[in-house]
Amino acid sequence: MIVVKFGGSSLSTAGRILGCIGIVGASASRDPVVVVSALGSTTDMLIEASRSALAGEPGIGAIEKYHAGLSDDLGIDRRTIGPLLDKLDAILQGVSLVRELTPRTLDHVMSFGERMAARMMAAAMEGEGLPAIAVDSYEVGMVTDSRHGGASPLPGTEASLREGMNGIPHGLVPVVTGFLGRDEHGSITTLGRSWSDFTASILGAAMGADEVQIWKDVSGVMTCDPSLDRRALGLPVLSFDEASELAYYGAEVL
Repeated sequence: MIVVKFGGSSLSTAGRILGCIGIVGASASRDPVVVVSALGSTTDMLIEASRSALAGEPGIGAIEKYHAGLSDDLGIDRRTIGPLLDKLDAILQGVSLVRELTPRTLDHVMSFGERMAARMMAAAMEGEGLPAIAVDSYEVGMVTDSRHGGASPLPGTEASLREGMNGIPHGLVPVVTGFLGRDEHGSITTLGRSWSDFTASILGAAMGADEVQIWKDVSGVMTCDPSLDRRALGLPVLSFDEASELAYYGAEVL
């Protein structure tokens, strides 16, 4: 069994999503579990929509348009995420009415990115002949503390995740939301930006996976972020100690 994680930039277009599905299909014999981030820059759009709602201008037009376009390009039903969009719109309307955006509410709003991504990815996989099911990580045992915006999994989370994942019907590829958890009061939490990799690692440990694959939109570890400096080069060899040093100084991929 392997865990395969895809980030938002790897899922930003229909072509990239289909490429990721091809990667999953090639690993079908290894019982893959897929972990996804929100599609493209959806998390940023959700944060901006929250701020606009706080200023009295609620709306999900940009978010809805982006996901509708991807749905059409992938040939999946737009109604796949219709109920989630309705709930998101209702929450933002509430933020606008009370003019208050608490960390708990912001976490709830941001959760819609991964939740929509999991459902669209699962539907696209089905369309490509790969039976799949969308899974919200907090529904299968990702229990955290209540530190909204940067929650940490509680002791016992691996055991609860293992039990929850074992309840998924055999023969379906689980597409699990990264980044999300739920505290002991039932509120949705986020593990911090760019922490879907952490979700994949916890899930891999819980399930006793042979391997956790973190797929990115670059060919390997680079000398710097290529989106910031086009002179970035790939590193052909990297020792464990060197990787540890890079991680210490903030290399998020590691």
